[in-house]
Amino acid sequence: MIKVVPYRAEHVMIFQKYSFRQAVEMERSGVSFTAMDENNKVLGCAGVLVPWPRFGMAWMLVSDELLHHPFFMLRRIPRIFEDIKRGFNLRRVELCANANLREHQEYAVWLGFAPEREARARQYTPEGQDAIRYEWVEER
Repeated sequence: MIKVVPYRAEHVMIFQKYSFRQAVEMERSGVSFTAMDENNKVLGCAGVLVPWPRFGMAWMLVSDELLHHPFFMLRRIPRIFEDIKRGFNLRRVELCANANLREHQEYAVWLGFAPEREARARQYTPEGQDAIRYEWVEER
């Protein structure tokens, strides 16, 4: 059984992608959550940074283990993101998906995002990999 708990900076450190300072900023600047197993092992972290009203930047880091829980990935996470968008009254949310991982791009589309026109962000990730920029924009 996977449980959802409030995100804390130390949760993301298992992925070794961010400095602790960045992890703390992710905790403070919006809303984030952590997926844990029954033994309190961190399986993934995600959230939306809200740098100004009605605008968000979505982020997600998941373990290979969490990918083996399709109900959580395909039902719970989209519902949580919908709640965040409504709760913050967001009209635009952006995210970047790894340009080399088709499944990341397909998941962004599954969540309701569309590629931006000038979509490639070169050397975007902490490892220097390219990313594809996606956007969700509130329909008027």
